[in-house]
Parts: sequence; C-alpha cells; structure tokens
Amino acid sequence: MSFSQETTFEVIHCTICGISFGLPKHYIDNKQDDKTTFKCPNDHALSYPNLSRVEILTQLTQLKTQVAEQSKRFAQQTAFLDQLEAELESLKKTPPEGK
Repeated sequence: MSFSQETTFEVIHCTICGISFGLPKHYIDNKQDDKTTFKCPNDHALSYPNLSRVEILTQLTQLKTQVAEQSKRFAQQTAFLDQLEAELESLKKTPPEGK
C-alpha cells in the first residue's frame, strides 16, 4: 500500500533572530485564527496577535457595505444638486414679474 500527500509550506521569518523557516500553510492559517504561540527553530515564541482572517473578512465586508451606502448617498445628493442648479438656471432666464 502506498500513500501520497501534497503539503503547501509558507516561509516565516522570526521577528527576533531573523531566521527563515517553513511551516505548513494549514498550520499557519490555524495560528492566525486562534492567535496561539508557536516557536521558530531557535525556540523564540511567535504569534499572530492581530485580527484573525475571519475578523478581517468581517470588517472588510462591513467597510464595503459602508462604502456602497455612502456612494448611494453621494449619488442622491449629486442628483439633487444638479436639480437645484437646473432650477436656478431656469429662474435666471425667467423675466421678473411686474417689469
């Protein structure tokens, strides 16, 4: 019986000693999500304390929604401004009453 498996490795650089080393991508993904520590080959503790990928994607989705809402408001306000400018031009061309 034989077994074959393909694993993708990512290169990590220790922020303490600068050594470059490889870890399986799924391991790095898990560490980014659970924010637990791991060690470089020289025994320095490393971690991903920032936002997890899920948190980043959630924030990105929220920001995209906000941008879409702001764009819609901007378009509405621009259309209203265009309407007011057209009315102003129309009033400029209309002779005053009583003269």
